[in-house]
Amino acid sequence: MRRLQIGIFAAAVIGVAALLNGLMNGFGLGEGDGGTTTVTEQTSTSETESESVADDPDVESSEIAESDGSLDVLIDDREFLVRGADSGSWVPIDLSKLVSLIAEQPGDDGLKATIYRTPAARAAAEEELQAAMSEAGIEDSAVDQSEKFIER
Repeated sequence: MRRLQIGIFAAAVIGVAALLNGLMNGFGLGEGDGGTTTVTEQTSTSETESESVADDPDVESSEIAESDGSLDVLIDDREFLVRGADSGSWVPIDLSKLVSLIAEQPGDDGLKATIYRTPAARAAAEEELQAAMSEAGIEDSAVDQSEKFIER
């Protein structure tokens, strides 16, 4: 008799749960479309300016803006850029030159560079930069990795 009561109770609980599941959306992934998001990406850049600077891998130190003794670096797709001294625009730079510039930074507070990324930044480019800095003896604590994405 006791087993019969337990069986009836279990069936009732399962029935109520199934009924409530049908009446309520409950938790989980749901059935909605998740809303709509709009992503805007700046695709038009000054090609002539970018090409002329990109063709010259020897970017002069005077063309680069230093903020408090540290260098601002941007990874965009597979390209490395530094913040230029003129109007704060981003200037393309070769990886080896970038690593040597980071190593030359005084890093008064221990920070030599801040690395930013665009949404299009490639993980391979970031790993390549990390490996080159490690090979040059630049400690991880001397570089700040920004968590937020920025636009170029």
